[in-house]
Amino acid sequence: MSRDASVPSLPARPRVLQVITRLGLGGAEAVAFSLMRGLRDEFDFACFAVRGVESGDLGRALQAQLQALAIPLYCGPRWPLRLGGMVPAGLRAGQVVRQFRPGLLHLHTEIPESTYAALAALRPGVAEFGLEDLRIGGLLVQAVGTGLQATQSLLKRLLERAAYGHHLA
Repeated sequence: MSRDASVPSLPARPRVLQVITRLGLGGAEAVAFSLMRGLRDEFDFACFAVRGVESGDLGRALQAQLQALAIPLYCGPRWPLRLGGMVPAGLRAGQVVRQFRPGLLHLHTEIPESTYAALAALRPGVAEFGLEDLRIGGLLVQAVGTGLQATQSLLKRLLERAAYGHHLA
């Protein structure tokens, strides 16, 4: 059975941008690092820390882990959110998306989600290329509860849907 040439194929190593609030202590960071370590043989990851790297030993240690894994780290501005910092964060997110060119954007918690909303409002063309949030429909909660293999399967399914132009309901 031959494949229709008009249907895009997935790259050999899909690109996933993990978007976290900051590189420091937190549950979202732990999930992102777990996924990046466990799936690095099948996916090309990058990490965007919206609020940058926490000063101190933990922030530096996490940054060193990314370097050891050869995972690019992009940092957003440290402009206070209550003073309009979401605007420069959204603009920086646009730069990161254009540079890394992910097939999937994994948004962890409300700050990354708000950053993506700012990006979509400020640069709609950059935000409109089939990105999916792994948490749509509670799927991430199910995947984490059943382990890394289920999460890997979910990532592949979402990438296939994005490649074929489908969206999760």
